[in-house]
Amino acid sequence: MTHGIQIKTPIVLKEVTGNGLCVDQTQLEPFRKQLETDLIDLREQMLSFGYRPGSKGCKKALQQILRNIEIDNPGIVFPRTGSGYISESARHLEEYADKVPFLLIYLRATEIEKLLSTFIGKMGRGVLHPEFDILKNTGRTSVFGDISAQNLPRDERVRALFVPSPGRVFIVADYAAIEMATLAQALLSQFGGHSKMAEAINAGIDLHRLVASRLTGKPESEITKDERQKAKAVNFGLPGGMGVKTLRQYAKTNYGVDLTELEAGRLTGTWFDLFPEMRQFLGKSNDNFGEGIARLLQINCADYALVTGQDINFWADKIGMLGWMARKVFLEELPRTGNGREYAEAECDYFWGRLGAIIDRLPAQHQQAVTNRMPSKALVAAVSNLVGQAGTLTQTGRLRADATYCAQHNTIFQGLAADGAKLAMWKLWRNGFRIVNFIHDEFLIEVPERSNHDEVAETIKRLMIEGMQEVVPDVRINVEGAVSCRWNKDVRRSQISVT
Repeated sequence: MTHGIQIKTPIVLKEVTGNGLCVDQTQLEPFRKQLETDLIDLREQMLSFGYRPGSKGCKKALQQILRNIEIDNPGIVFPRTGSGYISESARHLEEYADKVPFLLIYLRATEIEKLLSTFIGKMGRGVLHPEFDILKNTGRTSVFGDISAQNLPRDERVRALFVPSPGRVFIVADYAAIEMATLAQALLSQFGGHSKMAEAINAGIDLHRLVASRLTGKPESEITKDERQKAKAVNFGLPGGMGVKTLRQYAKTNYGVDLTELEAGRLTGTWFDLFPEMRQFLGKSNDNFGEGIARLLQINCADYALVTGQDINFWADKIGMLGWMARKVFLEELPRTGNGREYAEAECDYFWGRLGAIIDRLPAQHQQAVTNRMPSKALVAAVSNLVGQAGTLTQTGRLRADATYCAQHNTIFQGLAADGAKLAMWKLWRNGFRIVNFIHDEFLIEVPERSNHDEVAETIKRLMIEGMQEVVPDVRINVEGAVSCRWNKDVRRSQISVT
């Protein structure tokens, strides 16, 4: 089935590229000037901390500021790069932005700089023509060309710059929580199980309110927007196998939600209680994790004993223990045994040597860390991903090889949702609709301004549901939409919600 889907997709997306996205030039320039003014102000504020972006020695100054933040705030430890520098990535710093004024200023300035260079600076052409890579590893599409229209900033003012071509209006239509529906479908048909999640969706229950209600003890009708937002982060984050720490970062980055470790843990427990089938879907055991590392590194008990001068009889049946020891070497500067003995140099040399033998399988940013023998949590995570690699298959028949643990699970429902959306896109195109953008589960469609918008939206809804039902026949599909004079949720003329 996947073969037929991927043949249809480039035909439609080529026309989507040709249609293009119109930019309101009358609003673009004032917005650009406002951003530039804001950036000047933020740079002046950073200068008071001793940091001037772009000046000689600015990287050194930034590193010193970040080190001082660690010294002044014992609870803050920033991730390091493979070369030992503190990571300057926004996703590593934003967790602490609310506590440290400099970080808040720095991250906002970085965001504006990216906005100006990556998006605003390219929008003066009037009409932009995004191009599409039709099939990424997950099954989704990606965008390049004039602008990456799938990766626009969260700032709604950016989307508001996009307007329909003359004589038309936008209908913005997207699937509601579609990846939860495709996950439920996979649990039912691909894994042949029972799904409480499917039951809830088919009963018309809002899963985000359901999770928030179970956690707070409040009726679903009384759940606040903030409470629902927290549950939303959990519903979309946990199916991929996120742990508590990753979930907190995901919630902050994608939903602007600050979860304490306790909140994240409670939400996770509530989620598994509501959808017990997910324990089996995501089930994994650390019992054999040490053996997995040992196999990955091709650790041999006899070789280890010989190289380190230890008793071969003692190590003969302890391959899993050696795997855990290797993990500790890649994690800690001064690894020690459980009774406090510091690892001997020969032991560390052995494990680093085994990792060096597979260095080409690690991401580029971690290879230098192996060469320099610089342990870190990030390096251990990269090694752990290799341990969990395996093939995975979507319900539509697409095989993804050598996927990490999280990628294995994400592919199952993300790939299915992507395939259903592509089938819907084909139906929309075949029925004459002018699609000007496609973002995973959302379609931006131009229709004549004088048309019957409710009737047109109803047809769009029907075609989107029909397309998705080809791959999700047993779980209810919801489509939401709006008519708008701009691609902006805040200025849409009317809302249309259909199932």
